[in-house]
Amino acid sequence: MKRLLITGGSGYLGVKLVQMARRDWTVVYTYLNNQIDIPRAMSASLDILDRDKVLRLFHIFCPHAVIHTAYSQDNLEVIIQGTKHVAEASEAVGARLIHLSTDAVFDGARGWYREDDTPLPIHPYGKAKAEAERLVNCSVPLATTTRLNKSAESQVATALVNRSAAIVRTSLMWGLEPMDSRTLHLVNCLNEGGRLALFTDEYRCPIYIDELASAILELLNLDFCGIIHVAGPERMSRYEFGLDLARKLGLNINGMTPGLSRLSELVRPKDCSLDTSLARGLLKTRISAPSELLA
Repeated sequence: MKRLLITGGSGYLGVKLVQMARRDWTVVYTYLNNQIDIPRAMSASLDILDRDKVLRLFHIFCPHAVIHTAYSQDNLEVIIQGTKHVAEASEAVGARLIHLSTDAVFDGARGWYREDDTPLPIHPYGKAKAEAERLVNCSVPLATTTRLNKSAESQVATALVNRSAAIVRTSLMWGLEPMDSRTLHLVNCLNEGGRLALFTDEYRCPIYIDELASAILELLNLDFCGIIHVAGPERMSRYEFGLDLARKLGLNINGMTPGLSRLSELVRPKDCSLDTSLARGLLKTRISAPSELLA
């Protein structure tokens, strides 16, 4: 069996990938603080900010393919420098790299973004993910507005070209078994009689976690390189999606109130819907709309 290394294997997507991949691959998954035991797969503690340790693990395991899901919302160094180390190590051992990115690389001004649209992120997380994309594949255009501080700029001064890499931009990942963190928060809040405000003017393309994992694993066996959008086919506001989830789970929707992102003080992209025409034509994995799965 071919060998697959999954970074961030203890995360929500990472666990699902490990569980599905172990049927066809010899899998090693990495974790930082959250060690979990997944049968028929091997785990390794790894700080991807430690370049030497990353290279050592890659040379010991010598994977045929790598899925890079590890990230941090709080430490942007993990996204930028960590991705650089993983991309370097993948190239060093000749492994195919699948890098997970996000719809947040766009400013959300118009929506239905295509793969060849220029990233124009408006908040730090999106900017860091745009820089990480460029490290994986220097063919990704980088707008001047995505610049970070001087320290971060120095880390990406030399873009790494990985000709066998695919960059998967996705949207809100959701699931019920187990629940994703956003759904779990919604359930806990409404069950405790709390009130939850969700934006009616912020749009994404939610994707079911099992289908996203299946699409990523399918990509491993294809020759496709470059950027591909893998997200749900339905453009939904946060409020619409929350209502559908609450009704499916039998929760009291009276605790949910509509809000407007444009009236908040938050700097967030409004419409990050993704055009997924390329993925629909390339992949056999069917991506369902939330309205189908929650009906």
